[in-house]
Parts: sequence; structure tokens; C-alpha cells
Amino acid sequence: GNACAFLKNAIWTLDKRPPQTIEELLGLEGNCAAAYFRAWRSVTLAWKIKSRRFIPANWGGYDQRSSMATTRGNSKATHPINAILNYAYRVKESELLVRCIAGGFDPRIGILHELKDGRNSFLCDLIELERAAVDLKIFEFLRSTAFEVSDFNLGSDGVVRLNPQMARYIAGLISKDATGDISEMLELENSAGRS
Repeated sequence: GNACAFLKNAIWTLDKRPPQTIEELLGLEGNCAAAYFRAWRSVTLAWKIKSRRFIPANWGGYDQRSSMATTRGNSKATHPINAILNYAYRVKESELLVRCIAGGFDPRIGILHELKDGRNSFLCDLIELERAAVDLKIFEFLRSTAFEVSDFNLGSDGVVRLNPQMARYIAGLISKDATGDISEMLELENSAGRS
């Protein structure tokens, strides 16, 4: 409801009053991402009966994409859904890195994401083209799975990580359809933008 209305308004803005700077464009993208992940608040995890009494209180419902363990960002997940999303995105980024290098692209030099030490900015650009497909796979997985508390490891700092079996499953789920080179991917996106 609200997220769709916000995103429609953002599309109108892009068409009728396009951002004049990269910063404005990234600001619009950030606001769209926030609206999108607010819509995820309706997603809850199903837990197997024997696990329910061991679940931390904040795992009941999905609250936010950002982590309570950091002042900014979401790299240290404090909720199982964020842990799954983080891992899925890293798997996709790893796959894109291999495809990027094989295609002769420098993964450090981005188009929209600025060059920063220790960051593969081009991968940050590319993951945006793949995020919807990754999110759909994870959303379908979350809606069709009853979890056990042992599927996740909770650190003393409150950070949630996937156990090895769950990590392996998510990696297989995300990598299952990985094909094509980066040039084709960019050309397809460019063609879609022109139509």
C-alpha cells in the first residue's frame, strides 16, 4: 500500500522532475529503499514448535533493515531476516565479482557508487540490478519455511549469523540461476531503460 504509492511517486519524480545530481538521485534511491523495507514489516517467520520458547523477543516480527548492533547500516544483522538477506547479497556480490573480472571490468570503479578504499563500487552498482530477484527468492523462502532456532547463531554482541547448513542452502538458492556476462547484463538494463 504505502510503499507502492511512495514508489509510484518516485517514478513520477524520475520522469517529470529528474534529480540534477548524483547525490539527489542517491537520496531518492535511499528513500525508496526505506519505504520498500518498511513494507517487509508484515513478514514474520514461522518457527517449529520446539524452537518457539527459545526465540529472542526481537525475532518475533521484522522491524527494520538496519541493525540495532551498529549506529549506521545493516552489516551486523540482529534479526534472522536481515542475516539471511545479508548473506544472500554477499553470495550474489561474489558471483558478480567473478563475472565482472571475467568480463574485463574493474570492480572497484563504480558508475553511481563513488570510489572508496576497500569497496568494490561497481559491484554496488551491479547488485542493484540483481536485488529484486534476490529479494524475491528470499521472500518466497521465508514464506515457505518453518525455522528452528538452531538455524541461526546468536553472538554475545547480539549479531545473528546463519548456521553452516542454512548458509549453504541460501548460497545454492541464490547461485542457482547465475548466468550471463556483465556486458549482456548492462545491455539488457540499458534496453529496458529505453523502452
